[in-house]
Amino acid sequence: MLKTMKTALLIQVPGSEDKGSKIMPAGLLAVSNIFKKCGIRTHISDLYLEDIAGVLSKAQKAAPDIIGFGGIASSYCQTRHVSGL
Repeated sequence: MLKTMKTALLIQVPGSEDKGSKIMPAGLLAVSNIFKKCGIRTHISDLYLEDIAGVLSKAQKAAPDIIGFGGIASSYCQTRHVSGL
């Protein structure tokens, strides 16, 4: 499957509404590094730093073959919401 993918979008979903508690998306950076080594162009969006409209716009422009979500356990409900958009 990785051989057919050309572009990936990875989205960091915050665990709270508190914009002050930014967390380095280490898991997404690790996945991005693996994708890049496989020749897959990777975009990372961080919902701590961007709003949903900006992420959706980036997704439309990038036309990713796969979208991945990362976050901490408390971000599960928000991740389900964002993945349904």
